[in-house]
Amino acid sequence: MAETLIQIGIVGCADIARKVSRAINLAPNAAICAVSSRSHEKAAAFAAANGLPLSAKVYGSYEAILEDPEVDAVYMPLPTSLHLKWAVLAAQNKKHLLLEKPVALDVAQFDHILEACESSGVQFMDNTMWVHNPRTAAMANFLNDAQRFGNLKSVSFRSLFFHNCVAMQLLFFFFTFFNSILVIFLVGKMVRDFYNKDFTKNQCFYDSASE
Repeated sequence: MAETLIQIGIVGCADIARKVSRAINLAPNAAICAVSSRSHEKAAAFAAANGLPLSAKVYGSYEAILEDPEVDAVYMPLPTSLHLKWAVLAAQNKKHLLLEKPVALDVAQFDHILEACESSGVQFMDNTMWVHNPRTAAMANFLNDAQRFGNLKSVSFRSLFFHNCVAMQLLFFFFTFFNSILVIFLVGKMVRDFYNKDFTKNQCFYDSASE
C-alpha cells in the first residue's frame, strides 16, 4: 500500500523558501500542494521558478492557503515580526507548522504559538535543519560519552569584533550565536544539569537572531 503524502503549503516566497521547497520535493513522504504570497503574481512566479508541481495551487493571500482543507501542513518563511499572527492562525486552521527561524520576537510570542499548536492538536517544528542531521546526533553522542571522550567540564570559544566593518560584525554575530546554540545542543545534558532546567521545552534561543 502506497504511503499517503503529506500535503504541504508554502506561506510566503522568501529566498530561503527556494531551498526548502527543493528539499520538500525530494522528500519521499511529502508534496507541495500550494504556495501563497501577498500577490498572486509573486506566488505564481515562485511556483514556476522552483519546479512546483503543475497541480500546486497558487494563492494571492495567506488566509486563502490556511483555509484550504487539502493542506495538511504549512512551511512559513515570513519575516519574524509576522510569525505570531500567521502561525497562530495556521494552528487554528489545523495546519501542522514548520516555522522558519527565528521563530518569534521573544519568548512570550513563542509560548503563544506553542499554546495555539497544542490546543489545536497540531505539530510544531522550527526550521533549524542541523539539529535533525544524523551527524549532529553522532557528535552529541560522542561528546557525552565519558568512555570515549572523557568528562567534558566546559566549552569556550572566542570571537573578534571588526569595528570598521559592519558586514564582518554581522558575520561574527551569526557565527558566535549559532556556535552557542550548537554547544547547548551537543552538551545540553550538562547545561541542563547545571541550571536544573529543561531547555528543550519553551525555552527560546532564537530571539537574538535574524535571517
